[in-house]
Order: sequence, then structure tokens, then C-alpha cells
Amino acid sequence: MKYRLGSLTDIDRICGLVSSAIRLMDSQGIYQWDEIYPTKEDFMDVFSENPFALKLYKRNGYQVRGCADWRKGRFFLMEKSLLPEKKNKTEENG
Repeated sequence: MKYRLGSLTDIDRICGLVSSAIRLMDSQGIYQWDEIYPTKEDFMDVFSENPFALKLYKRNGYQVRGCADWRKGRFFLMEKSLLPEKKNKTEENG
């Protein structure tokens, strides 16, 4: 799968994907999104009860840094460093 930065011209297609995702998640007992959230202005959080999103984020190098309890339940606050990893002195001296 190839990822790219979305643009405003993509928003209607993105919202269509979200609508499909809401139906699929509902059928699997994952009630993360609904008719109130997300809107065109909101994308993307990590709902603690969505194993698919958690797996995606963790597989792509994100780490849980905290959590927030919102209307739908607990959401993990995740972070990913975009800087290259620094080598320690032992690795540099080989």
C-alpha cells in the first residue's frame, strides 16, 4: 500500500471511506466513529478498542505516550519520531 499526504481535493473521497469504515467497525462492535465524529475537520485518532488501528499505528513505529477519556471512551495519544535514530558511541566506533 502506498501512502501520500492528502489534500483538500481528496476530502469527499476520504469522507466516503470513513462512512464505509463506520459501517464495518459497527458490524465488528467497534463504536469509535458515528454521525457526530469525525467531521471533515477531524482525522485521525487511536481508539483503545479498535485493534485494527492500534496494530496499524504500532506496526508503523508509533508509541503510546498517554491517553484521554472522551465521549466514546479511552483514546491513546500516540507519537512517532520523524527524526533519524541517533547511533550511540558504541555503534559508531564499531
